[in-house]
Amino acid sequence: MSETDKKKTFLFDVKGTLIDDELSYMSPILVECFKRLKERGHRLGLSTAQSTSELKKFIVEDLKLDLDFFDAGIILEDGHVRVPVGGDWDNARIMTAGSALDEMKSFTQVFQENWIPAEDETLAQNGWGFLKGAPKVPIQLAPDKLAPVGSVTIWELDDASEATSDTVALQNHLQILLDNNDLTNIEVTDGGNGTLRVLELMRDKSTDMLRWGFNPAQMLFIGNGNNDISLAQTVSYFGGVVLAVKNSPEDLKDLADHVADKDASDGTVDLLLDLLER
Repeated sequence: MSETDKKKTFLFDVKGTLIDDELSYMSPILVECFKRLKERGHRLGLSTAQSTSELKKFIVEDLKLDLDFFDAGIILEDGHVRVPVGGDWDNARIMTAGSALDEMKSFTQVFQENWIPAEDETLAQNGWGFLKGAPKVPIQLAPDKLAPVGSVTIWELDDASEATSDTVALQNHLQILLDNNDLTNIEVTDGGNGTLRVLELMRDKSTDMLRWGFNPAQMLFIGNGNNDISLAQTVSYFGGVVLAVKNSPEDLKDLADHVADKDASDGTVDLLLDLLER
């Protein structure tokens, strides 16, 4: 990487990009790549659907780094929570409008009123079940999203990198629940990999990027999910670089300047090593 490439912002998705979807495997040289990037003057940031508690745990326990290591700013909850440039966690801010937050709380109540625990005792004990009238796909509210801090996450038991017919039908069913309860400031989106998100209408990872100190023209973004597409579009539009790992949906791969030959963190490491060795 030449001197003219100094001080770029590297922005990374987390689940499916830096660690596998089961949160069980991460390349052993990923952190080394991060440190080499910082030694060359680059700034690192994160963009994730994870909550504040989930991401702090990932940084400290999995990456074994200080919380302020990612100093270029952090996007959480798919754009609904922000940590400012400099890694200032004390000033993390919920970006979701109050009206949307109120509706998310109403949604969790409606969800639970329509909830049927799975007949399988083990699944039921782990929080899996079904919604009345919805496809028979075991789902659950992500445990720390019962009291929304910016968005609501719904997991499917059988995840897939591409949406299945059941996923689409479930998404439509949830959207009908919103409409029938006059919840007009939020929407159901497909985050990929067996994840549905209830988000503020028209808010995503790319919202307010410029106001929060991100410069897409000087950015290199690596992601893997449907929820990364809007951010990739913004970065590409302003002349930045978009990279994708192998386990990305085709729409994201189509936007990418380069696509890794490997999944998740192994793919990310290969992309970073290629850049570092130029």
